[in-house]
Amino acid sequence: MRFHLNFVFAEHEIEILHLFRKHNISADEEITLRRVGTCFIKQLTSRINKKITIKNKQISARATCMAMVYFHRFYMYHSFVTFLPIEMATTCLFLACKAEDCPKSINVFSEYYYCLTHNGDELQEHEYGDVNQLIEAYEICLLQTLAFEFRIELPHIAVINASFHSPSDYLKKIAWRFSTDMLAFTTLCLQFDGKVLAATAFYVAAAYLDIDMKKQYGQNWIQSIAPLLTEDVLMIKKL
Repeated sequence: MRFHLNFVFAEHEIEILHLFRKHNISADEEITLRRVGTCFIKQLTSRINKKITIKNKQISARATCMAMVYFHRFYMYHSFVTFLPIEMATTCLFLACKAEDCPKSINVFSEYYYCLTHNGDELQEHEYGDVNQLIEAYEICLLQTLAFEFRIELPHIAVINASFHSPSDYLKKIAWRFSTDMLAFTTLCLQFDGKVLAATAFYVAAAYLDIDMKKQYGQNWIQSIAPLLTEDVLMIKKL
């Protein structure tokens, strides 16, 4: 199987790879399963962090977002039937935490994965080995698919660095939230780099807040983030 080195796909490539899908999973079903996985990543992060009182010991927002991108990239090449989304979501977060220097014991992920998928039941001591082995087996497949490429240009950095100041930086806060939502609920991270996603987040945030970006920040506000992007492209692509 041949993997993209930068994991950025043209629209027609995504459509072709959709045809590659096995087990008769429709496009709508795939979207639903992707959202199941990314939402589980967010839920798992929240549950683990609740037990960690020291802020800098918690799973970072960046690790959570990276896990979602790992998840999307993995399923460009693999079936949701062969690799179950909840198990892969757990593995993506486990790997992202190691990549982002906020690692947690595999037992922690096994414990909370089991709790969230078994109506709050606790994992028994003798059961940790089996769940740990499952995560480790999934991790090997994930590493091979990612080709050990862990560097990801998330949109959040461009959002933070943008020169769009507003009262209490509310525009940036909303754009930040939309950046995370794009990773969780869309596959735009498979088509565009972080700067384009950041510009898109501001575009949507401005519409949400009823802000005229051109009036407040100039005609070329989009290019100040993503130099090659235009508003026409945003509208045509329906980003």
